[in-house]
Amino acid sequence: MRMTSQDPPELLAPAGTRDAFWAAIENGADAVYLGVSNMNARAAGKNFSIGEIGKLTELAHLNGKRVFVALNCLVKESELAQVVKILATLNEFGTDALIIQDLGVWGIARRFFPTLPLHASTLMTIHNEYGVRQAEKMGFSRAVLAREMTLDEISAVRRSTRLDLEIFVHGALCFTYSGLCMFSSFYGGRSSTRGRCVQPCRRRFTWKTGTGSFFSMDDLCALDFLHDLKRIGITSLKIEGRLRPAHYVAQVVKAYRMVLDASGDRLPSVTEKAKELVKEALGRPLCTGYLVSPRPRDALSPTRTANTGKFLGKVDKSSGKLLLVTGPTPPSPGDRLRLVFTRTDTQQGLNCIDVKMIKDGSFSVEVDRFLGPKGKGALLFKTDVTGSRSAWKAETASPSSQTLNKALDAKAVKHIKNALQRGTMLAERLVRRLSHFPASKQAKGRNGHIKGARGVKIFIKVKDVGFLKWLRHLEYQGLMLEVNRNNLNRFAKGKPGWLRHREIIWALPPIIEQSNVARFQARLSTLLANGYLNFQLSNIGHVALLRSCLSGFPRAIKAGVKTFGSYQLNLLNSQAIKAAGWIGIDYPQLAIETDFKNAKAAIRDHRLPVSVTACGFIPLFTSRMDHPTFSERMAVISIKGERYHWQRSGGTGLLLPQRPMSLLDQRKLLEDAGFTAWIIDFSNWPQNWKPPRRPVKNIEALSRLIRGRTFNFTGNLE
Repeated sequence: MRMTSQDPPELLAPAGTRDAFWAAIENGADAVYLGVSNMNARAAGKNFSIGEIGKLTELAHLNGKRVFVALNCLVKESELAQVVKILATLNEFGTDALIIQDLGVWGIARRFFPTLPLHASTLMTIHNEYGVRQAEKMGFSRAVLAREMTLDEISAVRRSTRLDLEIFVHGALCFTYSGLCMFSSFYGGRSSTRGRCVQPCRRRFTWKTGTGSFFSMDDLCALDFLHDLKRIGITSLKIEGRLRPAHYVAQVVKAYRMVLDASGDRLPSVTEKAKELVKEALGRPLCTGYLVSPRPRDALSPTRTANTGKFLGKVDKSSGKLLLVTGPTPPSPGDRLRLVFTRTDTQQGLNCIDVKMIKDGSFSVEVDRFLGPKGKGALLFKTDVTGSRSAWKAETASPSSQTLNKALDAKAVKHIKNALQRGTMLAERLVRRLSHFPASKQAKGRNGHIKGARGVKIFIKVKDVGFLKWLRHLEYQGLMLEVNRNNLNRFAKGKPGWLRHREIIWALPPIIEQSNVARFQARLSTLLANGYLNFQLSNIGHVALLRSCLSGFPRAIKAGVKTFGSYQLNLLNSQAIKAAGWIGIDYPQLAIETDFKNAKAAIRDHRLPVSVTACGFIPLFTSRMDHPTFSERMAVISIKGERYHWQRSGGTGLLLPQRPMSLLDQRKLLEDAGFTAWIIDFSNWPQNWKPPRRPVKNIEALSRLIRGRTFNFTGNLE
């Protein structure tokens, strides 16, 4: 759907349940996005079966609405057959678009279902013009921009491309850039990139200023900027909330529809009414996110609890199923409630059975669970209203309601049934062909061009070469250097003699803000002009950025360039590895979250040499946020006593664990899996960690020195 700046933007609403779907449609959404089974970034939600999606799509199309299906999680090797079946069936349904993150899903869709429209999920971390350009080159019809972009940056990206752009305008904000959160996975194997996040950013921590929700962002509200976004030419305005109840969806969609349809002198008053509606939607406190500032201090409120809902009061007494509460607003029978226990940082959901007023500012609540005395001291919140659907249904007067609530006719039911059968039959044939995908024409061979001991290459990655003094006796074949000013100045006159037998690979940071794009263009061009031809790329935007820099160089230079993938490309399956080769990654790296079983299955029988990060301090959060309460000098401590360290790297903040990730003592498993290159990553080493005085002579000694977690490699990735 190509748009001009004169076209009205699409209002895109979430649907985690059937009631939420109706709430979105009947309150003015132009399109709805929903998840399929457990294969999406909200796996904890109820989601929909393929058959249900077919029916809802038919009903939406009857009323001129669109349905986008989110299949935006990373896919394990064992799940590829399920993905093929989903794609085949959605293609038969005539799905309006598929929202994806995984490069393997992209590769399968482009090869077998070339007419199926694809939207690049925000989990692909597209945050500058080159990310959008690469998405367009890959055949995506739309890119969902990172939520960390300002209006000026969004406008600059809009001017650089004709691709449809979608941005979030309301709902939850992640503390980290989407696609770069490792916290939930690192400590429990429940991956946010696979939709299983346990939301550690919402927990309470102890830091410089005491205890607080330091990483819990307030909810985004862009009601004041809708017409600015319309003038910029944004295609779609997206409301977050597939885990939110129908009442929330109805209130928020109605508010945004009001403002989008208002103009002239009416706009200010309508906007104020809309703000009142969203305040009653039972979300978190509202903020403007990053739209007006790249460092929005008002987007964090560490002293508040991190949960959604309306605060009702504090529990003074708890006995059996009765709560005595002091607070300004009692609930109503049937309301959904939540108790928040601040001391233990835990919560419990409840239903309100009955309410009795005792005196001004005090009331008793009967709930549906036996609590005994444990509820005393907890905070009580209302998270959903009485009767859910009836609460918003009574307020809707859309003429489309009757049309949408008609049962599907026999013809439509037969169409859905036939589409399911055709999709299943086609998927069975296609699954057998997955192992026959051609690898990249640029592949340099399975074992690569440099071998270390036992045929394995060892690469050391650092932010500054000064860090290498204690590793000068270690046998390694390649050095990965961050593309920064200090390293560029040090290597301006060529490679130092002590590195003459080691290959230099220049690593781009995962985040290059739009204002820094020109700077990195210049840096890459300088490196190319000085004869450096090896680069590590961390997202799809880097591919387009490097290609742009190479455009002015001779063919011989272009032919000599070799590209290495970072684990931040999130390649978790064999098809993602092959797809990375298609877009220009010569030496891919498997996702750092993988377990051994998945790794062994993913990299068997392929032509591309695959690397793994075998050691390093892995950023649990990679964030644009900077807040006065943050301190690099003091540790962040969880309620369980786990310690973390915060440090800035350029314009990006990183939360690092106290213990590194290390697979150096799992060498046999690494070799059995088939990894041909091991990367030892010192680029994010905490500032308070000092290397040893004596040089390390071999990998065995390094393994004894650096002991850490094995991440999911010896466990199970969920």
